[in-house]
Amino acid sequence: MSLLAVEEAQARLLAVAEPLPAERLDLLAARGRYLAEPLVALRDQPWADLSAMDGYAIRHADLPGPWRIAGASQAGGTPPTATLRPGEAMRIFTGAPLPPGADCVLLQEDAAAQGDQMSLSGDAPERIGRHVRRRASDFAKGMVVLEPGTAIGPTQIGLAAIAGHDRLPVHCIPRIVILSTGDELVPVGAPIGPGKLPSSNGLMLAAMLAQLGVEVSDMALVPDNVWVTANFKETDLSHIRIGDPVEINVDAYPSQTFHGRVDNFQAGSGAAFALLPPENATGNYVKVVQRVPVKIVFDQPPDTRWVLGPGMSVVPHVRIR
Repeated sequence: MSLLAVEEAQARLLAVAEPLPAERLDLLAARGRYLAEPLVALRDQPWADLSAMDGYAIRHADLPGPWRIAGASQAGGTPPTATLRPGEAMRIFTGAPLPPGADCVLLQEDAAAQGDQMSLSGDAPERIGRHVRRRASDFAKGMVVLEPGTAIGPTQIGLAAIAGHDRLPVHCIPRIVILSTGDELVPVGAPIGPGKLPSSNGLMLAAMLAQLGVEVSDMALVPDNVWVTANFKETDLSHIRIGDPVEINVDAYPSQTFHGRVDNFQAGSGAAFALLPPENATGNYVKVVQRVPVKIVFDQPPDTRWVLGPGMSVVPHVRIR
């Protein structure tokens, strides 16, 4: 029996993958998570026509001036409500709203002011809208600003905040259990006897998963174990076939024997995976025998609330719908 191609193995893994449930977290707590639903802006950005520079808000039709200075507008202050009349200008600062009637900004470097009078002393704004950030030019209220599946980082947190959100709907953190199999493995830091090796691959995988925001909830060493194959009629793995009946003695239940049949079997493989189910889930299970994955369908699945650790031989696997 040939080994699975990498592409096929990846496809099988993705076929059983489902998005995890969502939870709502404060913005900083959501860093490293993935957005669970579209994020819609709760406000316009900018919230009004704002000046992009320090200078004077004017009507482009009044060029080349002169103007009478009619008040001032600054960021964070009370927005001006009076309409700018012909021949009037308003002192304005970066981020401040334009008064009604103004349609461009004359840079302060190009203006000469004395008292309440101002004249052009340099380059005039060449068009309507010059040095103005138009209302909703970044995004408008009701617009989707982040799509589901987006990884949440500093940029996304800032965008969510400016869009009016203080919490984000994100998927729960995946919990991963890494099982390293082999009688030769010992925990890192433990005495290394003849023929033994430190279990390094599990730590390496845990570090890689941490970069993806994944929680490694357990790292167990599982010894090579042939107790399941001894319950087949043929102890030679090459004789196992799909559909074969099997009696299964689970370590956690030494007084019970479970009955089932082989649902899938891949000889020669060096790895297997399983999905941890919710409590009291029933369905299929994955068994790793001498590093050969045997998928077994139980006639009456045992209780799934087992503690992972050395000697654990059966890992729950949810039913594929």
